[in-house]
Amino acid sequence: LVACLIGRQKVMLVCRSAFAEADHRWHPQVIWAKLKQVCAEFEWILIEVSKEDGYGYGTNVIECDDGSIIAPTGLSRDYWGRLKEYGYEPLEIKLPYLYEDGGGGPACLVNDVTEAVNQEWEPPSEYLYSSMRDGIMALVDDYPEKEISPGI
Repeated sequence: LVACLIGRQKVMLVCRSAFAEADHRWHPQVIWAKLKQVCAEFEWILIEVSKEDGYGYGTNVIECDDGSIIAPTGLSRDYWGRLKEYGYEPLEIKLPYLYEDGGGGPACLVNDVTEAVNQEWEPPSEYLYSSMRDGIMALVDDYPEKEISPGI
């Protein structure tokens, strides 16, 4: 849904098509307008990632110190063109290698939340694993298994 890059020009990548439908507490158009306002206020570049690039993991990327972005292959020229405008370079790795040999979906595992924690931020309790564990475990027995046959 969102990736923030800070090594070069500060860029926020947002897959707007991944926003949830509106309900009594959430309005995607209002949130988009607020994101634009906050990015302008703090001098961040807001880039809307296409639905196709979102499905291609265009917001689940890792920023390297040298300005390269580790991402799966297959993201659009438009995606990379906009990032190159702000000093970022692609370092593309085929998705199976990135997620299997690379140790899994790396971007979500390395998000730096130090500043938020230092300011005593706490995530809403309904999103904590401890609040969701019983529901997740109730699904385990029905979760489909994948078998890999030798030689395939």
